[in-house]
Amino acid sequence: MVLVALAERGRVATRSSQTKDADVLVDVCASPKVLSQVVHELGSYGFTPIEPFAGSDFARCTFVGIGGSGQIDVLCPEDASYTDLRSAPGVESLAIPGGRRALEVSKLVTISYDLDEPDVTIRVPLLAGAIVVKAAAAVHPATSNQPRHSQDIVDMLLGLDDPSSERSEMSEEDRSLLQSLSDRMANDGDVAWEGVTARQRNQARAAFDLLVR
Repeated sequence: MVLVALAERGRVATRSSQTKDADVLVDVCASPKVLSQVVHELGSYGFTPIEPFAGSDFARCTFVGIGGSGQIDVLCPEDASYTDLRSAPGVESLAIPGGRRALEVSKLVTISYDLDEPDVTIRVPLLAGAIVVKAAAAVHPATSNQPRHSQDIVDMLLGLDDPSSERSEMSEEDRSLLQSLSDRMANDGDVAWEGVTARQRNQARAAFDLLVR
């Protein structure tokens, strides 16, 4: 999501550009069969699920490519029920903070890898929506201790050319969610600023302030 959102603006996410992992978010609340369909589709492309935990009949809904070439996590929005998360045989998905908002703000984009490969069309949150989705993960107790969420927010803030324009795409609830990160954004020692210069920190803070004012 972060890579695509920034690439759409001609920017590079330096701290996450080396990842080989991807997330797929499926709306099992709207279509209970979609999790099984996605699991089947991944299998047809050569992805295999990880092994179940000891003593469990279900594995986490994570799939590994041939030769460990990449990893895909199949996730669900936070309003999915436990039954929804186990609606595909042998795997159990995770309900992620911000998942419902991610589905609401996603837009179709076309990705071109090179001239020898076909283009791929996917639905993904773009910059304003992606910042909100990452903010949800950064403040939720289950995921707030994972540095990549706040770091991704900073990288995306640095990709904003016109924060005031992006603000118009956010709801009051979105801006309130971002506001809850104000203390962290004001703290020079927060993990969000690792690898960021003082000038970049000031730029990101200015963009943040324009979004939440």
